[in-house]
Amino acid sequence: MFRKLTAADVKLVSWPQSSPVAGAFIHADDVVNRGLLASVVANEPLTSSKVAPAEAGAGLPPLITPGMRAVSIKVDDVIGVAGFVAPGARVDVVVTIAQQATSQSRTVVENAQVLASGTKVDQQSAKDGRAVPTSVVTLLVSPQDAERVSLAANVGRLTLTLRNPMDSAPVEAAGTRLSSLLGAAELA
Repeated sequence: MFRKLTAADVKLVSWPQSSPVAGAFIHADDVVNRGLLASVVANEPLTSSKVAPAEAGAGLPPLITPGMRAVSIKVDDVIGVAGFVAPGARVDVVVTIAQQATSQSRTVVENAQVLASGTKVDQQSAKDGRAVPTSVVTLLVSPQDAERVSLAANVGRLTLTLRNPMDSAPVEAAGTRLSSLLGAAELA
């Protein structure tokens, strides 16, 4: 998946005119040299939602929606939620800045979509419920959030928090200071 289709990858088959598939291609040449965006099985009709635009190429770039950016974060088993941060998952990005008594953690990006886990951009592992060990996770974020993640990664330690896919509501987390762990008030 996520590679350019070749003539050997596709074949033209008859399909009943009375049951057209929305967005399906009529000519095999219409999909050759285009990137595949989603998993397909043998003999499945290719539709415009599963094939990148002709000028988009293949790989990760066609998955980046206009106006958004892909940003990668170095992770380990802890930061990457034990390998369960897989393509298609949603995460929040938390930064912890250690400065002795004023150490603090704060969510810097909410509900970011995971585009890739390592070099895997398919969701099969996530569907199977298996962990995917990796050292890098790539997120789809706004340009402003890409700047926040970049700055956070350079001044503190990042942690990804995995979200339930049905939980997309913004969270009003004010952050936490070291002093609040010891009984003082939260950040204002």
